[in-house]
Amino acid sequence: MRTVFTNSQTKQLEQLFEQTDYPGVEGRAELARNACLAEETVRVWFKNRRARLKRQKSGTKAKSPDLATSKRDWPTVYNNRRFMGNSLSRLL
Repeated sequence: MRTVFTNSQTKQLEQLFEQTDYPGVEGRAELARNACLAEETVRVWFKNRRARLKRQKSGTKAKSPDLATSKRDWPTVYNNRRFMGNSLSRLL
């Protein structure tokens, strides 16, 4: 389930992230209490925020595979399997 953060929660999370991108257990727990969030939610937010920062620094964004290319390759795989199945049945 996706968490929707309020502006206040986002501001608090970003403020702590500016101080440290790896807050300790106590820091995450305090922030969770102050922002009315679960500690796990805060932990995951920091994990995702570090990943976003890393992407921004590298200047690239993770791309999903091109579906047109993937779909084009499917019949080849399917046909090879069918061919292998037919050739195996002839051997037996």
